[in-house]
Amino acid sequence: MWQLDASKSVFQSPRLSFQLDLASPSSGLTALKVGLDSNREFSSVDAALMRLTMPSKAPLLADAYLRGNDLVATYSESTDHPCRTEVYWRFECEADFFGIQLIVSVQTSRLDAAPSLVVASRLPSPARLVDEGTVVVSIPESNVCYAEFADGSNVESTMVRDTQITNKLFPGSLEKGVIRRARILGCFLPASSAEQTARTLHQRFVRSALPLTT
Repeated sequence: MWQLDASKSVFQSPRLSFQLDLASPSSGLTALKVGLDSNREFSSVDAALMRLTMPSKAPLLADAYLRGNDLVATYSESTDHPCRTEVYWRFECEADFFGIQLIVSVQTSRLDAAPSLVVASRLPSPARLVDEGTVVVSIPESNVCYAEFADGSNVESTMVRDTQITNKLFPGSLEKGVIRRARILGCFLPASSAEQTARTLHQRFVRSALPLTT
């Protein structure tokens, strides 16, 4: 599963592998390899998924650790982004998909602050908005599709432009003592039934309870 060495992390499972540098979350999940099952050859995917961009050019990584299927990182407040930001990358594997759920929490020590963040994914082929909040991307020369969903709470907008999916998180202001959370699910599906499966998964995702993060 997860391996963590300082800020460098590697994830490996029978279906999915990738790298992530916690000191540079805007780089996202890279060096991706996916396979529908362990008996098939993995396909390399030229993509950078779930790139978390903060207003600060160099977010300060305050803490990082592993817990079960989760990789957890905490970023300190800064002048550009006066919010303490906690991020969970959670491996999800079900009968009809596998992938990563990104859970982002923000809070501030100020009376109020602007907590806005951006999560963007760059894919190897154009993204398709197949339903409101449901985005599907075909992976070239593969029997796999990528799908991405944003839970509507604390997500200002989801935009699709060519090969990029962009989610703007945490509109408005954040008051002291309040914790706000947003989550995005990025998953891989069989290409043969990707659009219908993606619609079903999106409904299941937005109706599910927010996972425990403490």
